[in-house]
Amino acid sequence: MSIPSSLFRQYCFCPRIVYFQYILGLKVPSPLWVKQGVDYHVREQQLSQSRTLKRYDLNSGKIEFDVKLRSAKWGIHGLADAVIFLPEEALVIEFKLTCTKPSRGQILQMTAYAVMIEEQYNIGVKSGFISYKSKGRVHKIEIKEELKTSLSNAIKHIELMQNTQIMPDSSASQAQCEQCEYINFCNDRE
Repeated sequence: MSIPSSLFRQYCFCPRIVYFQYILGLKVPSPLWVKQGVDYHVREQQLSQSRTLKRYDLNSGKIEFDVKLRSAKWGIHGLADAVIFLPEEALVIEFKLTCTKPSRGQILQMTAYAVMIEEQYNIGVKSGFISYKSKGRVHKIEIKEELKTSLSNAIKHIELMQNTQIMPDSSASQAQCEQCEYINFCNDRE
């Protein structure tokens, strides 16, 4: 069974979200910010048609949006917001609605896209960019071996959850729990 790349961001926020959503298949209403994020992606695609790639420190390259990716080797799949193809490498672009700096989950999700691009297109991915709507910031992320190791460890933990069907521990803070759509299922949070 292939793991969706979007789960790695959730996994870093709280592994229980992965357990409830992916392992148990619980369906809950999407929070408002999910629709806002989708709207932001559409707007970024439209704006990118008339923009250069200078915000990514590039003079040229071919940008593709909503790139479907899959890796048999890693057992993952996903939809990258955008990929810039250069003659010798590719760069992953992720559009995020809020934040001022990349979170561990966003970086792990980007790493998942990178390994899928490497396998699917047989081209190297050394880095990528997270583009934030708030303040228009763009952060460059170097895709290093330790990130690939972290991705591999996350995949193994998710597969273990899948095989054992045991709810994982959570180190989520009270603030994280309060914004989580699965709070009513944990049964050990106040």
